[in-house]
Amino acid sequence: MKKLLIYLSITSLATFNTGVLVFCFMNGSEKADLSTIGEEDRILTPEINTKTAAEREAVKKIKDLFNIYIIKLKDYKEEFQFTNGLDDQFGQISIISLDKSTKIKGSIIFKTVKVIEKQKKYLMNIKNKDLGEITEIEELPIIERAIAKINDLNDDYNLTIDDVDFIDAPSLVSATIQAKELSNNYLGRTNVYYNYKQEEFSVKNLNDIKKENLTVFEKDKAIAIQEAKNAVFTQIKKVLLIDLKELQDIKFTDYNKPNKFGNKGSIKVSAYSNSLKTKGDATFTINYHGEIYKKKNLSEEIKNELITPPLNVESDIKKYVLNL
Repeated sequence: MKKLLIYLSITSLATFNTGVLVFCFMNGSEKADLSTIGEEDRILTPEINTKTAAEREAVKKIKDLFNIYIIKLKDYKEEFQFTNGLDDQFGQISIISLDKSTKIKGSIIFKTVKVIEKQKKYLMNIKNKDLGEITEIEELPIIERAIAKINDLNDDYNLTIDDVDFIDAPSLVSATIQAKELSNNYLGRTNVYYNYKQEEFSVKNLNDIKKENLTVFEKDKAIAIQEAKNAVFTQIKKVLLIDLKELQDIKFTDYNKPNKFGNKGSIKVSAYSNSLKTKGDATFTINYHGEIYKKKNLSEEIKNELITPPLNVESDIKKYVLNL
């Protein structure tokens, strides 16, 4: 019992002393020595190749290692070096303690890993900005059509709707396109020129598709519904001579999958009220594309095979059924 009391007393004292050390350290009695940071902790990976990003990572690393937060010009000054050469993999930033700091002493040189940034293209460098004639059913050009024209005339550009958009509403002869802030490929803005003509177009009615044209085929796969949609798009284009877009012109509902046992499927197509190309709705029958499994008529099969009465009718029927 006496030994146990002695052990508890030593443990309590050790715990108390640790608390005192931490308290003293946090109050500046003991400064964190930056020179003691190990080599493995001297490599930083800033998000971008800038002084600010490197300094932010250095301060964070010191906080993680010593549980202290240091303030520029109060605790430290910095020296940053970074070269833009393509072969340079690292830059460096030095954190140097100030004499007046109560938190740190010494200095440390961190290496900063260079971020390889993709070179973005400037829209102003597009060579062929005269897009010629654009014809659509909308009152004014849409960005998708302008993008397609730019890409067709400029092999070194591959714009998408994720990269650019019109700044203001386009006119009948020109538009200004600008790179989106989140584009990974392009910067800036430029003007493009064209001669826009609105196409005369009569809205097509899905209800006008004749019954014999309401049948499509699909394969028995996990993506069968997409195959059914593709087949419907193809059929509508063939019959009504229009290109439709899902969620813009039409929507699909009430999908039923066909199967190899002869059960036909179906899918309903409905036009959106604001579609400029179509109206109404139609339900397409979907035939299974592949070999249909045919059920065998057991009585007919047995009747055809058993022309001569066997010696043991019951036994032979069992053998025959097992071999089907």
